[in-house]
Amino acid sequence: SITAEYVGDTNFNGSTSSAITQEVTAPLSTCANVAEDVYGSTATASSTFGPGYEPSGAIDGNHTGAGWGTGVGWNDGTPGAFPDTLTINLGTSRQLNEIYVYSLQDNYLSPSEPTESMTFTAYGLVDFNVQYWDGTAWVDVPGGVITGNNKVRRRVIFASAVTTDQ
Repeated sequence: SITAEYVGDTNFNGSTSSAITQEVTAPLSTCANVAEDVYGSTATASSTFGPGYEPSGAIDGNHTGAGWGTGVGWNDGTPGAFPDTLTINLGTSRQLNEIYVYSLQDNYLSPSEPTESMTFTAYGLVDFNVQYWDGTAWVDVPGGVITGNNKVRRRVIFASAVTTDQ
């Protein structure tokens, strides 16, 4: 809540008024992470490191990496060999105007919720492309060709929404 009170003009003339209190409620978010499996999305990958690192771990809603190696997060099975792909099938066409890409944070044994300013030095995605399926081909999301990334939580916002099922 916010409380406001009139105490006079710039010369402090006048008397103090009664306080006015107004409750302020933040609007409910109209955005949902439609890539999460709870919305019917599925994930596939070009390779997988092994049990405990399946693609489905990338869409389970866990952004911290807590429990890494136990089905939380995806790890490709070809370290140092590129390209690697992680494909999220949304199950139905969705209109998107932003995408978050999460990397494993350095302190994954005692992680915290990633912020826009959290960086990594060891395990993150440095160079990658964020793409969507336009019905015929994969197209780079505007602003989705990322190089030199060091953010655990990388946000890609595009001016015009795209409609896609992947």
